[in-house]
Amino acid sequence: MAETELGYQNGIIDLHFKNITIKGAMEGNIKDWKISMDATKGIYFKSVAISGFDITVPKMKEGKGFMPFPAELFEVRNGTVTYNGLRFSISEIVMEKMNIGQPFTFRADIGQSDYFERIEAAGGGTYKSRQFDIKGTAKVRNVDLERLAGNPKGKVDISGNFTLRNKRLILDGQFGVRDFEMNWQYLKKPVYARELRGDLSASVAGSAMDIKMKDIFYKDAPFEVALRFEHYDINEVGLSSGFLSIGSINEQVGPEAIGTDMWNFVRDGKAKIRRLSWVQGKGVATEIELKDLAIAYKGIDFQGVGGLLSIGEKTTKFTSINGFAGNSRLYDFSGTIADNGGITAKGRYSVDLLDIPSFLKLGEFQFVDGVTDGSLEISGKEGKGYRISGAGELRKADVRWKKVSVSASGSYRFVDDEITFDPLTISKGSTNITIRGKWKKGSLGLLIKGNLDTEQLRPFIKIPLETSGLMGLDMGIRSHDGIVNIMGSADMEDVYFELLGYMKKDRGIGSKARFEVTAKGGDIYVHDLRYTLDIINLDLKGKIEGGKKVSMDLALDVDNVARIAHLFFFNEKTARGDIALRMSVRDLSLPVRRFPYMVGSLRVRNGFLRLPWLKRPLRNIDLTSDFKGDDFDIVLNGFACGKSTIRKGELHVKGRQSPQFSLSVDMNYFNPRDFRDEYEGKLPVIGGDSITANMTGNISVRAKTVEGSNIKAEDLEISGVLSDRKISVDRFRANALGGQVDLHGIADLSGDKPHVYVNGRLSRIKSGLFFKAFGAKNSEIEGSAFIYGNLTGAGDTLKSLISKADGNITLYSRDGVIKRWNLLAKTFGVLNIYDLFRGKADLAKDGLAYTKMGATFIVTDGVFQTDNFLIDSPSMVVTGKGNLNLNTREINAGIQIAPLVTLDRTIDKIPILRNILKRKGGGFLYMACDVSGPIDDPAVKVSFTNTIGGKTLEILRNMLFLPVEVFD
Repeated sequence: MAETELGYQNGIIDLHFKNITIKGAMEGNIKDWKISMDATKGIYFKSVAISGFDITVPKMKEGKGFMPFPAELFEVRNGTVTYNGLRFSISEIVMEKMNIGQPFTFRADIGQSDYFERIEAAGGGTYKSRQFDIKGTAKVRNVDLERLAGNPKGKVDISGNFTLRNKRLILDGQFGVRDFEMNWQYLKKPVYARELRGDLSASVAGSAMDIKMKDIFYKDAPFEVALRFEHYDINEVGLSSGFLSIGSINEQVGPEAIGTDMWNFVRDGKAKIRRLSWVQGKGVATEIELKDLAIAYKGIDFQGVGGLLSIGEKTTKFTSINGFAGNSRLYDFSGTIADNGGITAKGRYSVDLLDIPSFLKLGEFQFVDGVTDGSLEISGKEGKGYRISGAGELRKADVRWKKVSVSASGSYRFVDDEITFDPLTISKGSTNITIRGKWKKGSLGLLIKGNLDTEQLRPFIKIPLETSGLMGLDMGIRSHDGIVNIMGSADMEDVYFELLGYMKKDRGIGSKARFEVTAKGGDIYVHDLRYTLDIINLDLKGKIEGGKKVSMDLALDVDNVARIAHLFFFNEKTARGDIALRMSVRDLSLPVRRFPYMVGSLRVRNGFLRLPWLKRPLRNIDLTSDFKGDDFDIVLNGFACGKSTIRKGELHVKGRQSPQFSLSVDMNYFNPRDFRDEYEGKLPVIGGDSITANMTGNISVRAKTVEGSNIKAEDLEISGVLSDRKISVDRFRANALGGQVDLHGIADLSGDKPHVYVNGRLSRIKSGLFFKAFGAKNSEIEGSAFIYGNLTGAGDTLKSLISKADGNITLYSRDGVIKRWNLLAKTFGVLNIYDLFRGKADLAKDGLAYTKMGATFIVTDGVFQTDNFLIDSPSMVVTGKGNLNLNTREINAGIQIAPLVTLDRTIDKIPILRNILKRKGGGFLYMACDVSGPIDDPAVKVSFTNTIGGKTLEILRNMLFLPVEVFD
């Protein structure tokens, strides 16, 4: 239905249709349609103008489309078209000179639609063979991406040149996007940009549309995006970029897109998306270039990490991965990581040994310098384990352990936790050792061969001797399942050592050790230990169970002592004899608390022995012993050390649990200084769990002569009993100190320090010895003295024991002469006693004769206190009271001296004169003084003096008491 007007003029036919209604495949209304045809030219339209229309056009079948007709002018204005569900508003479409095969021009202004706001286009082209060939320019404003595809979102402006050829529309130009937002399953959050700009290339053919965008800057990085739509649905995505900071990527992209959790370890760096592609129904394929990454993994900080990641649907490939940590680097790493956890990789490394402590605890080891290079391969699968293998070379390594530096070099291979040295060379100075073999956790197999400078052992082993030279090592070490086996030999012929002046071995003297030892759990098995030093041969076999129980077989042979005498600083001409030991020991528990089960013998004939803790060597040893399991006998038929000699010594022991013994020693001469200098160490005690604690037995010691630093004794006899950790001495007798010593007592050794009780007497000894014990060296007293009493004390040293002594001591001497005593000399000098005796007696020449001298002392903590010291002499009487300190060797006492004894005694016989001329308790001439300080050189101070002239007032005063006291 339509209104029609028809006109004709000069060959021109004009048709004008109004209010057309169209029904059928194409439906709608056309308000105005004008057609002007030139009949002179056949079917030729001068113009066609359509306006005011609203038409719905069905989707055309493939291969069909708009078929143009010849027209000088074709205009479509002010209408709407709905095609395949898409509605367009057309402001203007104008085509001029359109004819098949002839060029034409066009312009178009398509107004607002559901997907865009406006499209403006202009250009020209031809139509032939049912196809358009068009070029032109176009502007598209406010394309709504959300309505077009749902994702991404934003408003797009597009401008550029386009071509339509072979049914393909191609657009090249620029675009701008406002409020761009894209969401994706692999994104942590949508990508948003307020504004994006870039270059655009689009292609439309049939139902497919390809869009490519480049020079899009997002977060300061250029991006290229490729999109493909099928039937207006996005079907493919392609993406590439410049370098983005890792922080930006990690903030935006989820781990699913990367295919690995590696980003959890990445701290810094950049990544470039070389290629990211996504196809509907398939996974993401990504190729990422890494640059300057900082990765922290298991305590190791890698820097400058770079390389290429190719992330596919099921695998992640990495190539040319490089990086460094400290001065160490990994490079040329390539491999594949599968989504099932499988991995294959290989590459190379160069490790500066100084970097190792940053990721591996070395304990006391320290690398000073060096490098190791090598290759590394990794393969395996999560859940089934991984295999790590490779090979490397150690170069110029300087390793320090316990303050010792050594150089190490060599080749090695490794598979998982097993390392094979092939070989490893250790060197320092003259030391050069080669190590071959394998090491892994719980297993070890090494062959060690080379020369070891003994000086290098000092930091590891305390060597109490001077040593130098090379020790030849040829040994193997094996360890598996906690069992360690060491076997081999050590040749020490080129080694020199000297043991504190007691033993000396020069280079060239044969010395070798051969050994095989196994450690299993807490047990040590010595399968074979043979040591030779010149003609000394030692063989040992046995085991140590749990570090506490020992069983062994021991053999020692020295056939000719003279041959090795020079090793021990002996004269070969005087050293003779031989030594033979055969011993089987069982049930030896450590610490030793009872005797082990011993079977065997020890024989020493004319032997010698130098022990480090003894001052002089032992010589002329003639010893035989017989060990019979639970019992043993040791007989010493001769022995000498310095001047000390033993004629006979016997020890018999019976039983192991509670041994009973008898010990007898018969000495010709004994001086403790032949063995050691003055003993200042701790006095021994017997611990409750020691081997001696359960021993009981008799002890007998005889000595013809015993000599110490300040004493000499003859015919010494000692007998006693050891029981319950106490030594009871029932007899200690000797001729000493010019007289006889007879003592007995008990030494209780069961506590933490010894407790000693001594009782006895010293008869007819030299009188001055008692005071010399307190330090009175400048004294000489002729006569004999008796000392008797008891002392008890406790202390862990001899000095502390004496300092804590308690008891009672009585000293008594008769008819002697004090020739010299500095204490009395200083006292006489201060009191001018010598002037009083001038012309009567010469004390300096003849001394002071006495008839009695003595005192009784109470001893407390080493301090001797007396109230009754007396020297009774025809010339004077000396009395005193006070203290002698044995610890400090000092005196603190008061001394009274009455010189004119004869006159005083005459007055005493006459009672009346006695009361007039004498004060009660004093002499006719009587002086007193205080003495303090060192007993050999004390300070003397006069405290009281009465002279003849000073008696006058005293006589008068005493007369008042005459009636009462005259007959006392």
